[in-house]
This record gives sequence, C-alpha cells and structure tokens, in this order.
Amino acid sequence: MSEGASPSRTTRVRSLFFAVGVTAGRAAFRRAAPFYFAVAIACGLAFGGNGMDAADLTALLRRSTPLRLSFWGLWLVGSLPAAQAILGEPRLFFLRTLPVSRAQVLGVHAVFLGLAELPWIVLHARGEGMLSGLAVLWAAVALHAWLVARLRPRLALAAVAAVFASLLWPLAPGWLLVASVPLLGLALPTAYARAPERAASAGPTLITPRLGAVLSLALAYVLLLGRGQRPLLLRGVLLCLLSAAIAALAIRNNAVVALDQQNTLSLGLVSVPLLLSLVSLAGPGLRAEAQLDWLLATAGLDGRRRVLALTVALAMLGVLLSFLHGVVLALWLDPPAAALPRLLGLPVVLGPLAAAVAQACLRLTAQGTAKDSDRLLLLLLAVIPLCIVSAWLFHEALLLPWALAAFVGTEASVRCVLPTFRFERLRSERARRAGDDL
Repeated sequence: MSEGASPSRTTRVRSLFFAVGVTAGRAAFRRAAPFYFAVAIACGLAFGGNGMDAADLTALLRRSTPLRLSFWGLWLVGSLPAAQAILGEPRLFFLRTLPVSRAQVLGVHAVFLGLAELPWIVLHARGEGMLSGLAVLWAAVALHAWLVARLRPRLALAAVAAVFASLLWPLAPGWLLVASVPLLGLALPTAYARAPERAASAGPTLITPRLGAVLSLALAYVLLLGRGQRPLLLRGVLLCLLSAAIAALAIRNNAVVALDQQNTLSLGLVSVPLLLSLVSLAGPGLRAEAQLDWLLATAGLDGRRRVLALTVALAMLGVLLSFLHGVVLALWLDPPAAALPRLLGLPVVLGPLAAAVAQACLRLTAQGTAKDSDRLLLLLLAVIPLCIVSAWLFHEALLLPWALAAFVGTEASVRCVLPTFRFERLRSERARRAGDDL
C-alpha cells in the first residue's frame, strides 16, 4: 500500500476488533466473569459424570413453558451487564467521530455480543442442532440489544412480542430466528446510538451528616448500585433464589431430616452464588472510590474507613440476598417453628462475612492493569473450592473459617489502600515497564 493511501477494509475491521476487544471485551469479561463462573459450576454439576445430557435439558425446556421462560430470564438478566459493557463502553465513544462505516462497527459489536451468549448457544446447539443454536444466538443478541437500547416504539414492541411468542409456545427454531431478525435490526443500531446518553434518576436519599463518614459513604455506594447497577442486583437475587431451590430439592430428594445437615446444605449452596454476586457488586463501588479518591482524601477518609464503608454497603446487600435465600428455603421446606431461627439466621450471618471476603478479593487483584480480571478469576478459582470443602469439613461451623477469611481479607485490603503500598506498587510497575523497554 502506497504512502498516504487509506487502509483497506480488512485492516479497518481488524483494527475495530482489536479496539473493541481490549476495551469493551475486557470490561464485559470483568462484569460477567462471576456469572459465567457460576454457570460453569452448574454445568459441571448437571452434566458431569452420570448427569444429564444437553439434549435432556433442552427437551425439558421445550416441554415446560415456565421452566423455559425462567431459564431465558435468568440468562438474559445474568449476562445483561456484559451486553451493556459491549454496547456502552465509554472508551469507544470516539468511534463515532471517525470516518468508519456504521455497518462495520455494528457488525463488530454484534460479534462480541454473540461471544457473550456463547454458553447459551452451545447448550441449544448440542441439544437440538445448529439451527436451534443459530436461532438462540439471534434471539439473545436481539433481546439484549433491546434491553440496552430501552426501545419503546410500537414497531419495536411488536418485534419483541413476536420473539416472546416464539419462546412462549414451543415453535420450531426457524420461527424464533425469523422473529428475532427484525428486532435485532431495530435494537442494535439504537443501542449503539444511545450509548453516550446516561440516564440519571434522582431518587430519595437517606444520607445525612448525622450518620458519620463511613455510614454515609456506605449508603452512597448502595444508592449507586440501586440506581445504576440494577441488572447486577437482579442477577444476585436470581442466583440466591436458584441456590435456595437447589438446596430444597437436595434436602427433599435425599430425605435429609436432621436440622444441622439441612443448614449445612443451605450454607454450602448459598455461599458460592452469594460470593460471586457480591464480587460483581463490589466492582462499581471500587471504581467509584478510585474516581473520587481526591474527594475522599480531602475529607480525611483513610484506608481503613474506605474499606469499612465498602464492606458495610456490600454487607447490607449480602444480608438481603442471604435472607431471601433463607426465606424461600423455609417456605419450600415448611420446617417447625423452632428450626426457623437457625435456618434463617445462619445465612444472614454469612452475608456480612461474604461481603468482607468479596471486597478483599477485588482489592487484592485490582492493580489498574488489563489483567485484573484474570487475577480475579484465578483467585475465585482457588477460593470457591475452599468454600465447598469448608462446608464439608465444618458443617454449621462453616461461619468460623468465613470469619477468619473476612478478618484477614479486611486487614490485607486496608494495607492495599495505604499510600506506602500504592507507592511501592507504582514503583514496581515503572521498573517492570523499564525492563520491558530494554
């Protein structure tokens, strides 16, 4: 190619893939990694060993409309943060100012949305064939684009109704594919065009100077999550409801009548989804803390109070999620009144402990580099098996190792926020970069 000539179409598309991958792709993986990890654990339990096959599950979904809609709802809500990151990453807003074809940009975003739907596609492709996998791909991408775009015109609502009608009745996969194409054509360009628009809602606040710095900052984090991260909150609720359903089925199918064994199953099954949900919710709080570092330093909030504020905010949400798990399990099992305090109280105690561990996992792996998500995933790969082993070893005393981990993690998190640690980390990063230059 001669000097001054414009780059070819292949070069432009390759550059677009690289730009979207290193920005929106990493952001999507960081937001959705805990959910995908929970899906991987559930698949290992359901399909591993002598478990069911993908065709068994897809056949069950086709026979049962409530189960099919529940699975679709869980998937759409669980992976919605990834779709929001792909279509709304602020670092990609500059693409709108470049002389690049809108079709190429939308095509690259659609490919990454398809990658975000990959587990759901593989399940249906293995269970019902490639046509079903392709139909599910188009439907999931179209529904996610519609949710991100917040599209309300009559034509879009008619397309959404056609997709839901194809899901409500067990029609052939071809009908779902045909119904999804118009919705994708309407929603994807609108979601991309509306991405720079930030919808802000000013609701009531409980923050007053009388609460003190720590509690005020904690409530600010809760309001931040409630107003801007509702998909993450809803995903955490659904995961805890799913853990309660699995615990109830395990208790009934195995005829577990001893109260301590029931509580062990409850705590062991809720600990992993609770931890993954709180890790996801800690991410926006930690990013807000980094953006407001100058303000917190001016207000005199040291490292310990910053860690305590984020932990308190996550503990409020952790108590809510774990209490919801206990209530659903109690309604399902209908235990005697004497067993209710332990059945409801132990998960509630686990909530704040899991909150402390979750924020510690995120702080210890956050170094401001592109590999933060990889470090977090590796740490979760080590922590989650320990949760399962601890439930098997300690039974109801599972709260003791959780309390120890919460204390150690909190102290390590405080050290991470101290100026001396941050200075040492910056100096080591500068030395590493200098070594790379050589």
